[in-house]
Amino acid sequence: MSRVNTALNEFNSESLTFKLLKGVFTAVPYSPDLQHWTSVDDAVRVLKPDATEEDFVRARQIAETDKDVGDILWMANLLDAGDKGYAIVTGLATAWKLFSGGGTEALETDNQQRNDAVLKALGLAYMVYKAYPGTMAERADAFRTSPTGQAMSVYYGAIEVALPFADNVAMTGSGALSQLLQAEGGAQAQRLNEMAKGQDIGSAAQMLGQLTGQLQRVADHANNYVKPVAEQITPYVPGAMNAADKAAGVLANAADVMPVYRLLGSRLAAESAARRAVLPSSG
Repeated sequence: MSRVNTALNEFNSESLTFKLLKGVFTAVPYSPDLQHWTSVDDAVRVLKPDATEEDFVRARQIAETDKDVGDILWMANLLDAGDKGYAIVTGLATAWKLFSGGGTEALETDNQQRNDAVLKALGLAYMVYKAYPGTMAERADAFRTSPTGQAMSVYYGAIEVALPFADNVAMTGSGALSQLLQAEGGAQAQRLNEMAKGQDIGSAAQMLGQLTGQLQRVADHANNYVKPVAEQITPYVPGAMNAADKAAGVLANAADVMPVYRLLGSRLAAESAARRAVLPSSG
């Protein structure tokens, strides 16, 4: 089994992580219809319903050998693994606390959550840069219109921004995310560099500049549905994440418990391989 198919098959349609994503997309109008993928072939079928056997073969080869595709998987793993042995704070955990009686404790993590929202945006931008060809603007447009790009945007806007900062007026105003990314981008790029341990992430900040407007729009949209999103995700939050937990306990376990970026990253890698195989301008 190829590395991308292996990553895709870490999850199935009954996985908590997959169900959580479906819950988010159910709650936020105009979200994509997330179908479970088990192989690169599924991505090919979405992009080119009349794909030939040659298309499938080429996509499988790209998925197995292309460095950019491998880099997408690497960054997705990095975002879920965290730095210095601790999981990155997840908006999921903070948001769930906020809506289940742990509001004060949740809000105490605001500063860390802001830092992590910026870092994850940079990681997402790195994956976008690797996934699509062309200029920065062309890559951003491909991300905006692709099935997986739309899924990643909605998840990020809802879970990393809208829900955890629902009671923070400074973070729910117009343009707040854009201002945060601009103010904290340098510091968090350095943090991501340290996590990357020598792997080049130099294009992430530049790519993020092209994505910020889209992420801001999606976060603003998701901000109107924080309560439905919180209600949808509650059944899929593991029992260990309850309102009595201390923040450190959630931090230590969140990445292994809900590896959302591994799931989304595996789909983006599959989609990237498929695009390179079946869309002439993407090779």
